[in-house]
Amino acid sequence: MAGIVRSLKTTVKTSLVNYSGGDMKQNIDRLLKALWIKSCRYDNIPVNSKFVVFSAENPYQARYNKFMNWRLCDHVLEGK
Repeated sequence: MAGIVRSLKTTVKTSLVNYSGGDMKQNIDRLLKALWIKSCRYDNIPVNSKFVVFSAENPYQARYNKFMNWRLCDHVLEGK
């Protein structure tokens, strides 16, 4: 479990280090995809599911929700 958390922290750091405009959106999208996959796998849910409820013990769901809120707010501010 520690290895998974460590690799996720590395993903977050490398995703957000180099950003500017569209690059940051792409990095957040990549990060969201990685967090979605990790969250689904943790709870044994197929990653192609359209609607899921993650367990309260899932260590990735809080981060996924945080980054998804950022992404959704970005769409609202841009008027998309």
